[in-house]
Amino acid sequence: MNSVRDYLLSLQQRNSGASGQYEISSCPQLPQESYERILVHLREILPETTDKQLNKLIK
Repeated sequence: MNSVRDYLLSLQQRNSGASGQYEISSCPQLPQESYERILVHLREILPETTDKQLNKLIK
């Protein structure tokens, strides 16, 4: 896998069933809010990592 995005897409494809259709989930957060939550979590588990590295990891 080249990125977190690739990994998440592969999980989504495995969980989509035989039809290959994607399910739309209702997420209560806006994309920016989700991004911030991910960033906060990564800062907690990777405290020595710079913001630039974390942004690259997420994208």
